[in-house]
Amino acid sequence: MLLQGRKYEERRQEMKRSARKAAKLAVAAIILAICLPAVVFAAPAGKKIFTYAIQYDPPSIDPQINFAQRGELIALNLYEGLVSTDEKMTPVPAVAERWTISKDGLVYTFYLRKNAKWKDGKPIVAGDFLYAWLRALNPKTNSKFANLLFFIKNAEDIYDGKKPASELGVKVVDDSTLQVTLASPIPYFLQLLAHGVYYPLRKDVVEAKPDAWAQKPETNMANGPFYLKEYAMNQKIVLAKNENYWNKDRVKVDEIHIVSIPDGNTALAAFKAGEIDGFDHIPASEVPNLMMDTDEIIVSPQVRTIYYAYNCAEPPFTDRRVRLSLSLAINKKELAENIMKIGRKGATGYVPYGLYVEGEDFRKAGGDLGLTVTGDVERAKKLLAEAGYPDGKNWPADVKITISSGYRSAVETIQEMWKKNLGINVKIETVEAKVLTDRRNTHKFQMAVGGWSAQIFHPIYFLEQITSDSGSNYPNYKNPAYDALIDQSKKEADPKKVLQILHQAEQLAFGNDAPLVPLYYETNYFMIKKGITGWFTDPIGRVHMRFVDASGRQ
Repeated sequence: MLLQGRKYEERRQEMKRSARKAAKLAVAAIILAICLPAVVFAAPAGKKIFTYAIQYDPPSIDPQINFAQRGELIALNLYEGLVSTDEKMTPVPAVAERWTISKDGLVYTFYLRKNAKWKDGKPIVAGDFLYAWLRALNPKTNSKFANLLFFIKNAEDIYDGKKPASELGVKVVDDSTLQVTLASPIPYFLQLLAHGVYYPLRKDVVEAKPDAWAQKPETNMANGPFYLKEYAMNQKIVLAKNENYWNKDRVKVDEIHIVSIPDGNTALAAFKAGEIDGFDHIPASEVPNLMMDTDEIIVSPQVRTIYYAYNCAEPPFTDRRVRLSLSLAINKKELAENIMKIGRKGATGYVPYGLYVEGEDFRKAGGDLGLTVTGDVERAKKLLAEAGYPDGKNWPADVKITISSGYRSAVETIQEMWKKNLGINVKIETVEAKVLTDRRNTHKFQMAVGGWSAQIFHPIYFLEQITSDSGSNYPNYKNPAYDALIDQSKKEADPKKVLQILHQAEQLAFGNDAPLVPLYYETNYFMIKKGITGWFTDPIGRVHMRFVDASGRQ
């Protein structure tokens, strides 16, 4: 077992798995064999296979439409942008073998590899990037991350219909040269380019089947180390080695099998039975025992905030005093350290620890926004009374918070805190994780739990989420003053002034308006079989497996 680089072998010797636990896993293995189709785990003889389990299928593997981390896990193997990022989120050359940056930081010129090709052998050209980016900037595409393109000159105006697509700050110099002009200098643009919304796409493929090209093996056009060979919905996704990938010599397996196993206990049984090589939805109740019993569980900090969002358009949460009151009634330190455990920390702001800008951790510098990690019950009561609910009187009987099963223990604890500290009852509605995702996206909730990870190592990624025009503005938060601050931060050239503006924005939204409530900072944990190499996990929590080597599997 690895825990932030340390092994706990002595603890492993102290505690052994009980007979009851062994019996339980044996039963789970039997259930696994009965309930899951044999085809899911069948591996072709003689092939080098790596099998990884996810909880359920992603909503899409179209890189511009996908918004789920499990979709990214697949997309990272199918597609590649101008740059990729390593385990430290440092940009590294990908389709672009090199680039230059103008002295004023506004113009980036990328030089594409001559041997960069699509799955079918056609060369990747600069126009493939321009087509893809313009597609994402078309509101009809419904890309949740179109706003990440707004850093390019005129991109936001094109999205809003104020300027024609021809004015986008992107120039195809020739098939191998792409020039990008930014609206203002930003130090993290290269990191942005590794995001799926910046991947290239083939116009002929996408426009032949606009709604289905990505999900079907016969039409999916990959340019990464693997291509889509098979997609059995809610069972198995097979990725096969792409022989036309420019860096194919580093690819060590013939196929990656992504299998869907909704239940974490069933996935654990499959792992122990040798049916899968890895998975990341370990039952929380099993983690402490696994940490002491095996060295195949990996635990590390993650730059991710778990939160619950209010629907700011639904009473009683149209009133900021109600939103802030419920937030202040929660002891996040107690929640993180005694309920969720495993290295989690109570949240003191939305931007988590680990985002260093100008040598300074943004969270440490920003403090707790006046919202102490242990809560402030007296202030919470006062705010609720001011909003018309003194000691919980007149509180609506139908208020509920929507969750998926993985958050139940946390939300039940919060439910008790609200009852004890404010005298209010909040119902818990448990739905499947994909239903919860759909509810957040369509604002069909009163309160809903979620999580947000850093796709780029800058606080802007967290704070831009709740701007009025963001596709990921789940709380439906609208504050022109907040939008103006975020917009100002993008146009400011001085990094120190950018940080000052972003601290001001975070204070406004999360210290005053509370459209969503950061609960705790997440820990990343997953299991990988011993002897498997070539993979890594980044601070976002994604497992990179494009160069995985399963030949030493134990």
